[in-house]
Amino acid sequence: MSLFSGLAHDLKVGYELVKAAIVKAANEVPVIEKEIAGVEPEVVALASLVVPNAAAIATAANTVLEAVASALSASGSAAEQNFLNAGVDQAAIDAAKAVVPAFQAALAKKKA
Repeated sequence: MSLFSGLAHDLKVGYELVKAAIVKAANEVPVIEKEIAGVEPEVVALASLVVPNAAAIATAANTVLEAVASALSASGSAAEQNFLNAGVDQAAIDAAKAVVPAFQAALAKKKA
């Protein structure tokens, strides 16, 4: 077996191991989500120790992003112009626009 064919074989074996690990992890997501939901109060308490009012900050950020996503989805460029007129930086608007699809997908999944 040449050095090249040995390397190719090792890469293929590595690929198969990584692929199997990803498939296994993906199949465990629903179970993990339920386990995390079960310890949510403890996680919130620990986060609040590290960052005081972390839960309130996260809730406020979620509420603001939901409102921004709703406005951008409903009104598009008109909402963007309103944000600019209100003094919101273009970079902040672009950052929000970039995450709107993922945020809305996560909201839809959470409501389902």
